[in-house]
Amino acid sequence: MRVTTQSITRNYNSGLQRVLRNLNTSREKVTTKRKYLKGSESPADAAKAYRLRREMSRTENYLSNVQNVQSTFENIESSMMTISKYADDVYLKAIEVNGTISKNQDQRAIIAREIRGIQEAAVMELNAKFEGEYLFGGSSTQGLPFALSDSGRLTFRGIDVDAAEGTADYDTLKEMVNEKIFIDLGFGLTLDSNNQVEESSAFNTAMPGIKFLGFGKDGNGLSNNLINTMDDIADLLESSNFSTENLKTYTDKLETERTNILINVTQLGSTTTFLENTKNRLENNEYSLNNNIEKTEYIDLASAITDFKMQEYVYQAALKMGNSILSPSFIDFMK
Repeated sequence: MRVTTQSITRNYNSGLQRVLRNLNTSREKVTTKRKYLKGSESPADAAKAYRLRREMSRTENYLSNVQNVQSTFENIESSMMTISKYADDVYLKAIEVNGTISKNQDQRAIIAREIRGIQEAAVMELNAKFEGEYLFGGSSTQGLPFALSDSGRLTFRGIDVDAAEGTADYDTLKEMVNEKIFIDLGFGLTLDSNNQVEESSAFNTAMPGIKFLGFGKDGNGLSNNLINTMDDIADLLESSNFSTENLKTYTDKLETERTNILINVTQLGSTTTFLENTKNRLENNEYSLNNNIEKTEYIDLASAITDFKMQEYVYQAALKMGNSILSPSFIDFMK
């Protein structure tokens, strides 16, 4: 069989190009640290990596949601503690009214003005915003939730919080207390047969302020709302029919309402613990997913470098072998 120089050159050139491609592939793997550069190179790994990255994206979204909710609830807790302090300040000012002060209407009026100032500050705190949304608006986070009427009485989203039981306004307030805004924290968000969110599969972020402050009136006709009780105390101090007995009735009511706020804050604490546990779970999941992604997509660098060096040796050996069978000009050209 006759072997021509042209045939040798063609076969050698083909083999050398194959060696060069292997060398370039090894170099790219070392540079990119990836097992494959195209999905077609490893379809199984590519499909697995797609699933892992999709799950990672979801986990990152859940984690972001948890962190946002945590920040919101921290602000809610802080505001409620501030409201509690305001209630304490009103209580301390009210119990100062005894002896000669209780008989001096001008002095009582000064204290009443101070209490009204605290009342207004408390309403401003209730209208606090976080990331452009009102914290205590319930399901309505864009409109101002609380306002004081000209007579100093509180309204929630335009409704008098002292609405009598059995009225349409009272029923509306009762519904507002139970308003819900659900957010997905990775518990398998699902819908029921009525296309409503299953409450066990999502987290409720709605925090209507009247849930903390109270609404309606008790059996004695006293307001169940802490802000209006502040106003009642101020009205009594300004009244010519003031009596310390009546004042005690209102201060006791104020203390009860303040205690209810603290109870709700305590419940927020358990919610905060739940959110922290959820955050830890998601962070652990994120860590595991990241490890799996690295194992699926990325190479062992030491092994890749070893393979690259081996391909370099093969390429150099191919050039040396060609030097003995091909003309020097061709070898010089390939170098």
